[in-house]
Amino acid sequence: NLLGAALPKNLMPPSPNNNEAGFWEPQNLWLLHDRMLREAGSRWDDWRKLDLGIFSPERLDFHKSEIRRLIEEEFGDAPLFVLKDPRICRFVPLYQDILGDMGIDVKYALIHRHPRAVEASLKVRNGTSEACSQLIWLRYVLEAEKTTRNCTRKFLSYEALLTDTERQVEELIDALALTKVESSRATMAEIKSSLRQDLQHQKAVGNVAPTFLWLEVSWLALEEAMNTGDLRVAALQSIERAFGKAEETAARTDFSKASALAVMRAGEQI
Repeated sequence: NLLGAALPKNLMPPSPNNNEAGFWEPQNLWLLHDRMLREAGSRWDDWRKLDLGIFSPERLDFHKSEIRRLIEEEFGDAPLFVLKDPRICRFVPLYQDILGDMGIDVKYALIHRHPRAVEASLKVRNGTSEACSQLIWLRYVLEAEKTTRNCTRKFLSYEALLTDTERQVEELIDALALTKVESSRATMAEIKSSLRQDLQHQKAVGNVAPTFLWLEVSWLALEEAMNTGDLRVAALQSIERAFGKAEETAARTDFSKASALAVMRAGEQI
């Protein structure tokens, strides 16, 4: 937004002891995404694979029209806008169809966070178990990467944005070819003052996940992609296949802690 992209008109309000400086999700789209997940028998913290085929053609068309209506409502005729909600990781193909039909050129900033920090954050905020947090992180990361492959995109980490702001922002501008933005000294100073380290409530402590190799390999692949531009796609594809096989082997019917542990135990044998 500080580089010139329009924000949604109706943002989610700030939350004490969580996101005191505010959220950046459009509230109405966030609510729609939650309704869509419920209709699919899922939830934002469901780490299981989501099959969009569960929607009938009529319901899929309805959701597409609602998403399009809300995008037009939130951004109007803005020539450049930014749309953020982690739940979009589960709906990327749907959004690609909608935005393509709207004639919108889409570019992706895939911002990951250290899985241990995410785990700590979810435990404090939601009481989520370690096993479930790890699989949530993995599912969102794998789906976001897979569905944006062969698209214009830039990998970033939350931690790198805080510690190496100027270089990461300049690389973001270059990678996404954001020709309409201006990266002046004043703009960079404002960006740095907005990326406040005191709002980073949970940090990674210790090793990534030495007992769960999928997480470590995925996180290191994302870090390498951010630093070099090269992504170990084959490794992520292998993990995705193993994840799917482990789900089948564990015969999970829910996304409880017990099911998560069963999937992880099955994964260790694959």
